[in-house]
Amino acid sequence: MYNILICDDNIEYLKYLKSKILICESDIPFNIKEFTNGESLIRYISNKDICCDMVILDVDLPGIDGERVAISIREKYPNSVIAFCSGVRKPTDNSIKVLPYRYLYKEYRDEKMSQEINDIINKMFENVKIPEVLAHHYHNQIRLNLKDILFIETSKRGSEIHAISKFRDKNKDIDGKILSDKNLDEIYEKIKNYGFEYANSSYIVNLQYIKKITNNDVYLINARKEDEILPISRSKIKAFKKAFTDYVGKKY
Repeated sequence: MYNILICDDNIEYLKYLKSKILICESDIPFNIKEFTNGESLIRYISNKDICCDMVILDVDLPGIDGERVAISIREKYPNSVIAFCSGVRKPTDNSIKVLPYRYLYKEYRDEKMSQEINDIINKMFENVKIPEVLAHHYHNQIRLNLKDILFIETSKRGSEIHAISKFRDKNKDIDGKILSDKNLDEIYEKIKNYGFEYANSSYIVNLQYIKKITNNDVYLINARKEDEILPISRSKIKAFKKAFTDYVGKKY
């Protein structure tokens, strides 16, 4: 999941920027947080567990201005993509010091703004390395993109990865089990921020492929055959449903 922050004291312009960002969304959803002042944004990132892959900042914010906020962001997230936006101000020495990728002007025409936002998003894609899962098929090592994984379950000596049908169709030579030497908890720690959640202590599910959830089961879309149905444990049902609701909410 890509974590994006946008900050502007104009609510309507915040909505405008968010709409431009969502048009560019990839298979990995965007988690977009909106702020109307620099103080609230700085309080938000003070949480040690918060991540930031990209931020768009109004330079002329009430209280703490955008340039000072950008300094705090750059100190904590040296690899994040920073873009300033302004209606009147031009780049200054202070703004250049935080190495912004773009300096947007609010009077840009809609088409121009769309292109600029698209460029900023693409830069974020370049900067953020989405983890892959290293596995093996018999004696051959393979790497799986997260979007190719339906669910992962525990096995005797690690984990078994269940790929989506499209992956199997493209890789017809991979006709047996896909295994990882990593246990389920190790894999989960690596990919938990990218749309995977425990539905049972024995497996984790790619939330992208959920068709529906009942009180007892989760139905996963698998185009090559009927829906994959997996049981949900009582102890996990509440957290699992919340994780799915949050995932859908952030995606749309």
